[in-house]
Amino acid sequence: MTNKEFADGLRVLADFYEQHEEFPQPLNPFDVFSVDDEATLGLVARTLGTVEKFTLGDDLFGIRRRFGPILLRVIVDRDIACTRRVVGTERVEASFSPAYNREIVEWDCRPLLKEIV
Repeated sequence: MTNKEFADGLRVLADFYEQHEEFPQPLNPFDVFSVDDEATLGLVARTLGTVEKFTLGDDLFGIRRRFGPILLRVIVDRDIACTRRVVGTERVEASFSPAYNREIVEWDCRPLLKEIV
């Protein structure tokens, strides 16, 4: 998909939301995971302008920018943007979880959803 096709799709989606006030909004609709090298990440950051850096756990790094109320996040493997450096060690004692009963579940969809699930 080209960026023009993507933008056209966003306009169609915006029209849909304006016509359906009751329709729920996505929690975070714009996460970009297609950046896979440092040069591209640098280009994306420069193109976005002012961005905020963030991390997700130990493995992911990201930059984000708000466009009005919409958040755009670009998320990459942390080693693309950062260099791992060992600064020490610590002893971690072994521990084991006791046995427990886990539920085995199945999902029964209501009639409305059975047609699409």
